[in-house]
Amino acid sequence: MEDKRLRIEVYISPKCPTKEAVEKNIKEALELEGIPAHLTGEVISPDEAKKRGLKGSPTIIINGEVFQPIERSSFS
Repeated sequence: MEDKRLRIEVYISPKCPTKEAVEKNIKEALELEGIPAHLTGEVISPDEAKKRGLKGSPTIIINGEVFQPIERSSFS
């Protein structure tokens, strides 16, 4: 049986001050809208972000598409 939940990945730099707020806001929005989702979060270094091609912190990927950031020059 296919899992129809949204796949949401959140990548955050170690110094990003928005970690708790981002995770809380996503969880609240999903709950309010009644949207089933599989949410994962990971704190990664700028070097690891560069290897993965991530452009900013937080980076939010929904079903494989980058939702945020629109465009940033670095992951910090």
